[in-house]
Amino acid sequence: MAGIWKRNDEVFGGASVSLGASETNTVVSKHFLLTPEAALSALRVDIVASSVTASAGITAKVQQRVADSWVDVTGLSVAITTAGTVTILMNGRDSTAGVFAVLPLSNTARVVVSTGAGDAVSIDNVFVTMER
Repeated sequence: MAGIWKRNDEVFGGASVSLGASETNTVVSKHFLLTPEAALSALRVDIVASSVTASAGITAKVQQRVADSWVDVTGLSVAITTAGTVTILMNGRDSTAGVFAVLPLSNTARVVVSTGAGDAVSIDNVFVTMER
């Protein structure tokens, strides 16, 4: 991964996204195009959360566009338990093993958040960094 990394600050839709209890796959980013390198092994997603009330579980994950559907990418998810920044990382060394079964990713992705009963969170920003 000696290539040039580029941070894309344009994937967040603007105003903070507030989620209440029992929401499933609420989109918190714009759709973003993956470079060939990012689709294979070089992607980082930083999610900035605030006002976190975690009870049953809050999960942020990357989905990819496959045909006419959005599909979760195995291994590209993270729990949100407190306010701050959480990171989803895919690279040749540090990724969850499950993600390697679905590589390369399709060229379009997005970030979604799901909440459980009694959970609440505000997503204040989403940053995507990828190799190009």
